[in-house]
Amino acid sequence: MRKSFTIIEMLVVMGILSILMAMIFPNLTTIIHSSNITSKMNVLVNDMKQQQNKAMSGVLGEATGDKFGVHFDINKYTLFSGTYNVNNSLNYSVDIDSPLQIVNPSTSLPNGEIIFSNGSGEVANFDNSKKTISILNTATNTQYTIVFNKYGVVISAK
Repeated sequence: MRKSFTIIEMLVVMGILSILMAMIFPNLTTIIHSSNITSKMNVLVNDMKQQQNKAMSGVLGEATGDKFGVHFDINKYTLFSGTYNVNNSLNYSVDIDSPLQIVNPSTSLPNGEIIFSNGSGEVANFDNSKKTISILNTATNTQYTIVFNKYGVVISAK
C-alpha cells in the first residue's frame, strides 16, 4: 500500500503557507522603504561633509572661491560653490526619488541652504532655530531627521 498526502492535507499546508506569506510580505516592504530612506540620508550627510571638507581645505570654487554649500528643494538637493545660482552649470544636483521628499527646506534651514565658510568649515548662515534636514517617506509616513550644529557636525540622526 502506497503512502501519500490527501488533497485535504495539501490544502491545509498551502493555506498555512499562504497565511505566513501574507504576514511576512508587509514587513519586507517596510524594511525596503526604511533602508531606502536611510541610504538617502547617508548619501546626503556624506555630500554635506564633502562640501565642508572643500571649504576647510581651501579648494577654490568656481564662483567666489570662498565657500561651498548645499541648497535644498523638496525633490532634490544641489551642491554648489560660491553663491547658489540655479542656472550654474557647475552645480551638482541629487534627486530625491519618490516616495521620498525633503520636508520644508526653506523653513527648516536659512534660505533652504547650508553654506560652509572657507578655512573653518563652520556653517556660515547658522541659525540655532533652523538646523534640521528631514526626509519623509510619503508611502510609509516615516520621517528621518538630521540635526547639525554651527560647526557642521551632525549631532542627531534619527
